[in-house]
Amino acid sequence: MDRLLLAGSAALAAATLALHPRPFPLLVPLAAAALAVPVLAAAARRWPAAAPLRDLQAMLHLAVLFSLCGPVLAVGTSARWDAALAAADLRLFGALPERWRGLGGRPGWLVDLSSAAYFSYYLLPPALVAGLWRDGRRAELDRLLLAMALTLLLSYGGYFALPATGPRVAPADADRLLGGGAPSRALRAFLTLAEVNLLDAFPSGHTALSLVLLHRGWRLFAAWRVPLALVVGGIVFSTVYLSLHYVVDLAAGALLAAAVPFLLPPLERLLSRPPAPR
Repeated sequence: MDRLLLAGSAALAAATLALHPRPFPLLVPLAAAALAVPVLAAAARRWPAAAPLRDLQAMLHLAVLFSLCGPVLAVGTSARWDAALAAADLRLFGALPERWRGLGGRPGWLVDLSSAAYFSYYLLPPALVAGLWRDGRRAELDRLLLAMALTLLLSYGGYFALPATGPRVAPADADRLLGGGAPSRALRAFLTLAEVNLLDAFPSGHTALSLVLLHRGWRLFAAWRVPLALVVGGIVFSTVYLSLHYVVDLAAGALLAAAVPFLLPPLERLLSRPPAPR
């Protein structure tokens, strides 16, 4: 896990130096996040009670990388793939995307329910991690975090390959076009503050990570299977219903999630090799 986080940080640092005209203000928080990896690793080895802090840092590290991708993409890339992705939606799925977004005439209760489902994406990883903490299942927790990191880092690579904003509605028009009540307005305000990176449409990281967590959680927590499936289904539905993703983004995210179980074992073997003796 530590090696994968540091590799992701190094890749983003290289992209920042290559693409951004003023890279150093972005490299400072990136360096701080990278420095925290060996510091907390050493602390967890010396004091086992610090292991939860290390796990929390891993999740925060991935969030930092996501946020720092935003300014690099916004300034360092000129191509935008929204027109191509919208055309792919029309060619592959026909009227499905528009029917999906207009389902049921967009009643306020369904918009609010979708907003709650979308927000649950941010609660799902900590919930699974906390469940494994509670049960003392250290090996399963390490594999879960590694799967999360691999999924998100591959998603971030997709943002650089095909930067796109998705079918987002302008904030000034969101209440009128998207509808919903207080829960929906609260979600939109939260996303304005939390999602610094707006070029994150393809692939859908929400879809990819949610499906990976469903796959892992289905095996790890038998009692959670039904609620977990309902939550993940709501997250995937909400990404299109709230005009945050094209359907083709979801398809790419699902393919990415399907690849992770096959990529994880060789990656784990590679990253688990002991360092060569000096």
